[in-house]
Amino acid sequence: MTKEDQHHLTMNCNPEIAVEQTTLTRNSSQHDVSSSFTMVNIASPKEEVSNSPRMSVISNQSQDVSFQLTMDEQSKVEREMSKKEILDLSPSKVVVIFKWVVTLIFALIGLGCIVGSSLSFIEIAARLPGADNKESCSAFSTILLILFVPNVFNLLRSLWNGLRRHDMPWPNKRAINWIFLTSVLESFGLCVFAFKILSLHLFGVNGLLLSTALFFIFPITYILRSREQSDNPRSVKLACLIAIFFLVLASLLSCIGGFSFMLRNLKDLWLIPAAVICLTIVWSPLVQKRLINLNEGNKKPDDDQNSPLHDITEKGDILVTRRPQCSWKSAIILSACRLPCIVAFSLLLHFVDSDKYKNEDAIESFRDSLDWHFEHIEPKMLLTNLFCTFGGYFISSIACRITMQRGAFVLPLVLATPVIFSILSIETACKEITSLLHPDNLHMCQHEKLMFNIPAIICVFLALCISLGWIIWTTNTIVLCTEAEIFWLPTFSGILLMEWLLVSRRNRLTERRETPKCVAKKIKVYICTTMYRETRNEMKQLLKSIHRIQKSYSDKYYESHIFFDGGVKDKTPTDFALQLISLLPDTLGCDTSCCNRFMTPYGMKLTWELSTGEPGLHTDLLNSRKMKFAIHLKDNRKVKNKKRWSQIMYMSYVLDFLVKHNNDSSGNNEVDDYNAFILTTDADVDFSPNSVDALLDLMICDNTVGAVCARTHPVGFGPLVWYQKFEYAIGHWFQKAAEHVLGTVLCAPGCFSVYRVRSIRDIVTTYASEVEKAFEFLTKDMGEDRWFCTLLVQSGWRIEYCATAENWTHCPEEFEEFYKQRRRWIASTIANIMLLVQEWKKISMFNYRVSLPFLIYQALLLLSTLISPSVIVLIVSGGLLYAWNLDGMYTVVLQCLICVMFAMFCLFFSNNTQLQIAKFLTFLYACVMMAVAVGTAQQVVKDLENHLHGGKIDASDISADIQISMTSLYLGILIAFFILAGLLHPRDFLCLLHGFWYLMCLPSGYLILNIYSVCNITDRSWGTREEKEPISFGDVRTWYEIFGEKMKTIFFCCKKEASHPHDSNTSTTNRHRENSLSEASDKINSNFRELVIAESKDDKNSKKIVNITDRVAKEQAPHLLPEPIPMTVDQWLDTDFKDEYGPLFKKHGFDNTLYISGMNEKDLKNIGIRKKAHVTFLLEIIRDLPDFRIEVKVPNNVKDWLHDIGLEQYFDRFENNKIITAKDLEVLKSFSRKEIETELKITKAGHIARLLMAIKQLRNPTTEELKRIEVKRGLNALAFFELSIINPDEHAFWITLRDTCLQPGSAAFGHTEDLMQKLGELRNNFLMTLAVSNMLWLILLSTLASKLELKMYGTDPIGLLFLSVFVSLFVIQFIGMVVHRAITLGHFCARAPYKFGQSYNRLSAWKLRDIKVDLSLNDIKAAHKRALSFAKEGNMKIKTMFNSPLNFFRKKKNPKAGEDMLSLLENS
Repeated sequence: MTKEDQHHLTMNCNPEIAVEQTTLTRNSSQHDVSSSFTMVNIASPKEEVSNSPRMSVISNQSQDVSFQLTMDEQSKVEREMSKKEILDLSPSKVVVIFKWVVTLIFALIGLGCIVGSSLSFIEIAARLPGADNKESCSAFSTILLILFVPNVFNLLRSLWNGLRRHDMPWPNKRAINWIFLTSVLESFGLCVFAFKILSLHLFGVNGLLLSTALFFIFPITYILRSREQSDNPRSVKLACLIAIFFLVLASLLSCIGGFSFMLRNLKDLWLIPAAVICLTIVWSPLVQKRLINLNEGNKKPDDDQNSPLHDITEKGDILVTRRPQCSWKSAIILSACRLPCIVAFSLLLHFVDSDKYKNEDAIESFRDSLDWHFEHIEPKMLLTNLFCTFGGYFISSIACRITMQRGAFVLPLVLATPVIFSILSIETACKEITSLLHPDNLHMCQHEKLMFNIPAIICVFLALCISLGWIIWTTNTIVLCTEAEIFWLPTFSGILLMEWLLVSRRNRLTERRETPKCVAKKIKVYICTTMYRETRNEMKQLLKSIHRIQKSYSDKYYESHIFFDGGVKDKTPTDFALQLISLLPDTLGCDTSCCNRFMTPYGMKLTWELSTGEPGLHTDLLNSRKMKFAIHLKDNRKVKNKKRWSQIMYMSYVLDFLVKHNNDSSGNNEVDDYNAFILTTDADVDFSPNSVDALLDLMICDNTVGAVCARTHPVGFGPLVWYQKFEYAIGHWFQKAAEHVLGTVLCAPGCFSVYRVRSIRDIVTTYASEVEKAFEFLTKDMGEDRWFCTLLVQSGWRIEYCATAENWTHCPEEFEEFYKQRRRWIASTIANIMLLVQEWKKISMFNYRVSLPFLIYQALLLLSTLISPSVIVLIVSGGLLYAWNLDGMYTVVLQCLICVMFAMFCLFFSNNTQLQIAKFLTFLYACVMMAVAVGTAQQVVKDLENHLHGGKIDASDISADIQISMTSLYLGILIAFFILAGLLHPRDFLCLLHGFWYLMCLPSGYLILNIYSVCNITDRSWGTREEKEPISFGDVRTWYEIFGEKMKTIFFCCKKEASHPHDSNTSTTNRHRENSLSEASDKINSNFRELVIAESKDDKNSKKIVNITDRVAKEQAPHLLPEPIPMTVDQWLDTDFKDEYGPLFKKHGFDNTLYISGMNEKDLKNIGIRKKAHVTFLLEIIRDLPDFRIEVKVPNNVKDWLHDIGLEQYFDRFENNKIITAKDLEVLKSFSRKEIETELKITKAGHIARLLMAIKQLRNPTTEELKRIEVKRGLNALAFFELSIINPDEHAFWITLRDTCLQPGSAAFGHTEDLMQKLGELRNNFLMTLAVSNMLWLILLSTLASKLELKMYGTDPIGLLFLSVFVSLFVIQFIGMVVHRAITLGHFCARAPYKFGQSYNRLSAWKLRDIKVDLSLNDIKAAHKRALSFAKEGNMKIKTMFNSPLNFFRKKKNPKAGEDMLSLLENS
């Protein structure tokens, strides 16, 4: 930790600690201001300070004598890796340069498209008044297509995006009326521009310049009226007035320059203002808003309650609607209305207005004009215009989406006007540029008066720069925003593209919208992690990731919760929980002394408040939030275990408590379900804040997205890890990318994904349901993440894949763990796809993304998974035929026999035996695959030689011209796809090298593993990180006792009836069983309820225990936990069992609970307890016993060691064997049970088991174990609170949740046996289906392969169909991957900065260092003065209230005094 972190840790851990001097430093651009103030010590009288364990006084530097050792410092590798971690969070210079290059390319392409669109149209329009009637008609048909085609495209696109959306409402009746009116006006204005103004024959270039200047006056006037929405209305007003002046001046100059044109066509002069008025009114934001008004009939009555429709500012202004906008459905009506209007006005203006309809050969000329040839200019100009128009629109749209609007949107648009008019005005330049497209492009090149045109062009350019250009330049855009958030309606036209883009762009003044800073402040992210038995390095990886989030200090609110399964037992944390807590000081900078400990209905809760932001930034002055961090330790005796129930705990905790109780100072809920997110992580995941921000980008830009997953990289070493690296790579490259593009991703793994709280609220009820059917077990308990995502898709939510976000997680390195993990995954994947296919009709009603093509794609994937074993068998057989010339039929039969034998082993042998056989078969098949690879490569080389040199035609060749087999062609296509995919993923290209291991293990992954998975459907174990069964001490009865028991079972007449009262009246036992169980538990915990330590020890071995008798004071005061004290067996056992089983326990060395703790069913039977009911009852109360663990250490002497482990009665026997000192204990490491019995004369099983356990722990503890011991001692010395007293609302929530769905049920009263039976039936059905389908497929292909007359293209028809389907799937996935890579590239560019040293652009999440803080030197001095005054006041109040801070715990007269003191210290 840095010095700043240590200082902050000291201030936060103990509020009582007096800080002698605190320095507050503020750096500004002009000067650095540093000043300090002294806080008065908040301390108790001197005579009590020394006795207080929690009070300390900072000593003087002269008294603090310490040495900094070299070994305490970080090594060079650690230092460099720490620096690299920090540098990796910021983009490199290459990224910044890349951003600039892409922006420049987009700007040039956008400018070229806009200029090309305008010039190509003007060239065609200039041919309209030609003397040749055929040329005029040809120009007319070209212009009509230019106006018609974009509208047809808009209509088709709107139909595709609008009709599929059931959640998108239609516009209301008033909006539809506006659409009809605007479509007529817009069509008229466009046609006037197309046939009259842009043709240049009426008014020339000056008329076009005049219309352009007049066009922008109304939009700028509208901005002037909306200036109050700006932060600086005066600047907006001044800029708009200047812009209007420039436009008026440009209009006057244009009128003067084109006076001769206008005087000659005075009767048509009205067309310019008419067209300008029509288009400016229609394209103005005032009218565009009316076109997308929602149909109120589509509003659901519960919308206002369940989903906040609007975000309201403090002034009550509506910022942005949350309901899906109807822009696409409005565009359907608008585009459909435009088409007939454009045709009508085109015919009217060209034929009727010019009297050409009176010409007799007009119709014949029009027919002749449609006879186009590509060497003509019309088709070239048409294609040029359409290409530039479409390109300009989409380039501009993409530039806004990826936050390049300044350089790639605003600059091209404002530069387009001077470029276009300069080309049109300068005749020489016009001829040189337009001749590039066609040598006859000279109609639009005219001689103009540059004396008036150039100033007018400059005026228009300046007006656009200081008005619309500046407004759009300063408008912040959310990353990857939709088209509906960029333009009012995505219905561009074929002409006037530049004008439409500038006016239709939504900006900060045309609507009330949230600033990016406001969006970021409303985001709440709850990091929720499930943890069980991870290793130290895995836990450390997670905590480091949380630490990066902690130090990122963005405006987004973060809160972290870890739910630890089996983390506590009877108020004592387990070793794995202690391991996690011991890592906190080194990773998060917090210690056990800083935490608050609460006893909860589910176990225990530990909370910290972590400081956020970089060291040196004064968080008080900037009102920085603290990050809450909590560890929830589950007691599996109180709540259900396993991952799904931990997920339900944190989901319900966030949904029903944290979100609902997160209120502001006014008491209003400041969190809504759409802006609250749960970031789910595994306990071993490594991620960065940039990855979290990338996930949130996709969530914010589309409210219909319910979850987003990231690119997961497996971590580990070994061939099995390398196999998984290749598997993960191709899975993300092809499958997830294709699902993202085709419809929706079907699985967002819980290792690192973001879920929207609103989406979770829709499905958590179903997710928390119990398993009642066999098929439900496969979906709910085998792969909970996959089923959770299936529920999201069923509910209408979309799941996306973000390749920009990355995380690293540990993958199985051992064969057994890998197979057990994939056993669950395969069964869950198949079950969820089957569920998707079966319920497709119902799902498609709620989720339009699950379309029929998407369903067919998933069905084909399911089919390929089903027949994958037979495909592997055929591949191996074919490869062996090439390599060793083995008969294919024999190898197929041999492999089938191997599969059947392995299935038999899986059905009738133990899991360990199955895995050993699977491991052997994996090695065997890997050897075979090596030969298969060599043989296949040899065949491919042979095919290539025959094809190149024209060898003998083989029966497997595709044709005489293509002498290559279908297998070689298919293999070549796959290799090409993989290489191209690797090139598109340069950072993961090396994963292709691991394809060798994937190829070698292909039969194991798709043949052996599938059989193992299906045969073990009945296995309900998790498979990974499971706790090992404790070793039983064996049967302790003598041979004659065992013989006697056997004889009693044979000669039952010799069996003596028990004379105990509970045997003669079993109902009494049953009646008192529940009471006895609770009494036993009360006995165990009586020590904890009666003792409260008020003051800690003076020395290391002394404690003062104070007995608190007043119940109220006892509840309100924090408690300290003593070490568990064992009870004798007579105290522990029930009265009915004491006489019967007490002697048995004592006889075998189970004298007290110290030895009884940890006994299992086999141990009870071994000591002679046979009755099932009694064994069950005893196991229940044994489970409630605390774990009397033995610490790992080397004792100072034997006597103390025996006392610690509870075997001090055997000290004389150790002494007789000369085992006295710690050195003598070395001999015990070699002692077995037999030697303990013979040499130490210890024969009781309970004592032997305890001694063997102690001998196992007899060693020097590791560094990790020392930290665990230290943490345990720190927790034991830490006070704990009852949650029911401190936070009754949260306690009531956990009680309700536990009673609803978390209550652990008894296995005896469950339906486990019935479920196992149904699982067996389901297993048999699956196995039969797998066997029959693969056998039929093998027989079909093997038979057809021998029939040469049925071959097509060198293979049989079924094989050809099969290869075609597989190639089609790969092509679909490859296209999806290419599209997704383009999306990812855009996302990456959007997040890249423009300046060196800047961090990645977050979803508009402004960092605190970007916020301007206006603090002067006087402000800082005033803050120091207030802090000093408050410190003195607090010191006096505390001294007045208490003689010692510890008396707070004994105060009875004023029960609220403690709360006042804590509040005062917290504020200090």
